[in-house]
Amino acid sequence: MTQRNNTKLAQLDWHTLRKEQALQVLKTDDKQGLADKEAKDRLAAFGPNSIREEKRRSAVTIFAKQFKEPLILILIVATAISGFVGDLVDAIVIVAIIILATIVGFVQEYKSEKAIEALKQMTAATCRVIRNGQERLLDVGGLVPGDVFLVSAGDRIPADAFLLESFNLETNEAALTGESIPVRKTTGMTFAREVPLADRKNILYTITTVTHGRGRAVVFATGMNTELGKIAGTVQGIEIQKTPFETRMRSTGKLLSAIMLGVAAIVSVIGILRGHEILEMLVWSISLAVAAVPEALPAVTAASLTLGVYRMAKQNAIIRHLPAVETLGSTTVICSDKTGTLTKGEMTVRKIYAYDNKSALVTGTGYSPKGRVDVDAGSGISSEYLVLLAKTAALCNDAHIKEQKTQGKEERADIEKEVVKVIGDPTEIALLAFARKVGLDKEKADAEFPRIREVSFTSERKLMTTVHKVAGSEGQIQVFTKGAVEEVLNRCSAIIHADLTTTAMHNIDNSYRKGNGVVVDDDDGSSNNIKDKILSANNDMASAGLRVLALAYKNMSVSSSDDINKVSDQDLESDLAFLGIVGMIDPARPEVIEAIAECRTAGIDVVMITGDHKLTALAVAEEIGILAATAADDDGTSSSAEQSKETIEVKAAAALSGTELDAMSQDKLAERVGQTKVYSRVLPEHKLKIVQALKKNGHIVAMTGDGINDAPALKAADIGIAMGITGTQVTKEASSMVLADDNFATIVSAVKEGRRIFDNVKKYLVYLLTANIGEIIILAFAVTAGWPFPLLAKHILFINLATDGSPAIALGLEPPEPDVMKRRPRAPTESQFSGIKMWLIGIPIILAVTSLALFWYVLELNGWQSDFALAKARTMVFGLIIFFELFFAISCRSLTHNAHRLAKFSNKMLVYSLIGESVMVLLIMNYPPLQEIFELVNLDAVDWTIVMLLATTGFIFCEIVKAVVCRERKN
Repeated sequence: MTQRNNTKLAQLDWHTLRKEQALQVLKTDDKQGLADKEAKDRLAAFGPNSIREEKRRSAVTIFAKQFKEPLILILIVATAISGFVGDLVDAIVIVAIIILATIVGFVQEYKSEKAIEALKQMTAATCRVIRNGQERLLDVGGLVPGDVFLVSAGDRIPADAFLLESFNLETNEAALTGESIPVRKTTGMTFAREVPLADRKNILYTITTVTHGRGRAVVFATGMNTELGKIAGTVQGIEIQKTPFETRMRSTGKLLSAIMLGVAAIVSVIGILRGHEILEMLVWSISLAVAAVPEALPAVTAASLTLGVYRMAKQNAIIRHLPAVETLGSTTVICSDKTGTLTKGEMTVRKIYAYDNKSALVTGTGYSPKGRVDVDAGSGISSEYLVLLAKTAALCNDAHIKEQKTQGKEERADIEKEVVKVIGDPTEIALLAFARKVGLDKEKADAEFPRIREVSFTSERKLMTTVHKVAGSEGQIQVFTKGAVEEVLNRCSAIIHADLTTTAMHNIDNSYRKGNGVVVDDDDGSSNNIKDKILSANNDMASAGLRVLALAYKNMSVSSSDDINKVSDQDLESDLAFLGIVGMIDPARPEVIEAIAECRTAGIDVVMITGDHKLTALAVAEEIGILAATAADDDGTSSSAEQSKETIEVKAAAALSGTELDAMSQDKLAERVGQTKVYSRVLPEHKLKIVQALKKNGHIVAMTGDGINDAPALKAADIGIAMGITGTQVTKEASSMVLADDNFATIVSAVKEGRRIFDNVKKYLVYLLTANIGEIIILAFAVTAGWPFPLLAKHILFINLATDGSPAIALGLEPPEPDVMKRRPRAPTESQFSGIKMWLIGIPIILAVTSLALFWYVLELNGWQSDFALAKARTMVFGLIIFFELFFAISCRSLTHNAHRLAKFSNKMLVYSLIGESVMVLLIMNYPPLQEIFELVNLDAVDWTIVMLLATTGFIFCEIVKAVVCRERKN
């Protein structure tokens, strides 16, 4: 295909075509898909599958924008004034400072832009596509016309496509048509050309979502040629918006700016009244205003948040909305799914149960084919029974395991295969692995028993049923069901025994009768006995931390395979024969136990939400530390019966099931929610109820989710967290954060990062404002007292550049403090000035007093009328203020811990900036040409000693205060 074909494809009325016609036009194969080379050629011809975005700002545009900043414009005016009055040296210095300031601003903004772009790449969506006959995950941007892809409930349609195969497929097309009711999609039908878009049941449209079922489709339009592209839709992506904290910081900056500009104006008026030239005071006051106004505050805040988000993304926590960063630091409760988040998500069948009290252990871990079913001699479990159980597990299953032979130096035919890729739900993959250990291959079973119908699993039904045709046997249909034990039992009328003979197995496989098993609903009441035994076995397995699924089966005879579509779902799932129970374990992630312990010390409650049985959930919660393990009384005299009763009562108080949630009012749940650590057998709507109850109690809630029905709960939570691997596109779009690795420990890392960012914002807030306030006090006092200017305009501007530049930015990159996860969560309404007012008062006063005292001392010692004395006094004050701030930056690394308790070189950016600034200042103060430009003089050893000793006063004050505060906290 060539670019010329692109328009032709877009103009075709695809809904009027038959399946064969669509495949012929697209020159592709239903089962094999496209070959890699052909797909590559088509990608070059059609371009990427994406909507054209607005052109991103170039580096030149970002650089030019820096000259539009108000304070830069003010400096340009100051340059013009200096040139006008003949002070060319000052003009040149100000120009140099303007260039340096714009470079700093450019680098900061350019990095933020690149970080945002990188985040967009990290959140790129994927889809399941068939290439070369193999299923693989592909970035949606790589889809081309002719690609065959697979979708299931929760997926977003990646491109406009013709439907090839549908199993109860329904899509929500509200994003495109505005119609909120799901549309049932079907194959084998054609539609008139004039049929509106909303009624084209054989077409899937990009950006719409699958609400039910699954299907296979072939792409006919991508990117701007899709219906979405035609109406100029936009690609969903990261929303960059002002955070509440950033807004508060901007407001704070404006308020401080207004105050300081007012002070500068008053000082300038006083200076003019004292006899200074108007133009001289104008340049000086502009310089003072530029130095005093914390113009870097909003910019550094925005950069810190954006780069913090980028760091989180590198740690697998992708932030979709910047306000989430701020909220993370305030989180008080994390509600987490169990499977795949708290656990590895690699389920392994560990035990099977067959009626009556017959069981066998399964060896091996994960999805590897290595392992076997250990059946003890005389156990009564026959190999035929295991095959039937494995057959049910493999056929009532949508997962796939891809494997290849292990290759070493020599390739041998007898080398075992290893798993290279798994696709599907972890529970279903575990069932496939179990089937392979029994010796049953899914691909061969699918070929022998092709699926002709299914009733999809839903969280409400807790069941999945598939219907299969028996190859070579006309009219013979087999039905396989798996699901929650209680739900399966309710649909069974017989039980298959574990001691089946070959003959009995043959009879059941081909002519199912109730007489092959034990009738469950007998009038003699034996059904209760049987159900009790099965449920008791279920509870035992669940108590051991196993996730339990029941398997059932039946045979049906129909006139033809098409007649099966006339049977209702209810009839398909009735009169089943109960096969047995499989117990699976999903081991906890090793890092999760540590992460939960860290949450406890950080004052964050962890709540586990799962669809598993309550006993399974409690066992896992106890293992990972969400529930404390119960123990005997302190005196050790409690009887085992008393301990057992106590254990049951403690666990009962800490857990709620979905059924119990349904019976509770919202007010009653709000009363219980503080004690409840485990929710079992929950539905998606229960999550929303839990979130609302927690928020009613004043909690800041983080909620995880992966299914399409989790979206409302994620929207309602303060932090909605979607799973990056197992999560659906709908869930990701409803979330504030996406876990790229589906790992609970990543949430804790993100909370830690959120707290670190907020801490660092406070640090450079203190650092920036203390310098600005101190300079205002120094200069205002000097002018009011009738002293000469302690600093010239160029001195003020350089100090502003030196202190508000790289050291301030470096403080925003400070690693987390040792106790960052040992504090209670921060209140969302906490002021940015909370806990730092002492520094904003004490440090500026110390800086002002030492600077003014030094200025007075030098002039008093050498004569107030001496030009050399004035130059020397200014030189010493210039050096004092800069080194005072550089020393103070070291102390600002933590506002609670002494500097010597922090790792010396953990913030290399700060180390480099302090060294760089020191070298630059020493060069200006000692290199004659630069001395002349800045009107400075040489200082002797005694002068330098005085400057450096006074420069450490702020640092010493901070360290003493922190030591005293720490001691008081310990006491």
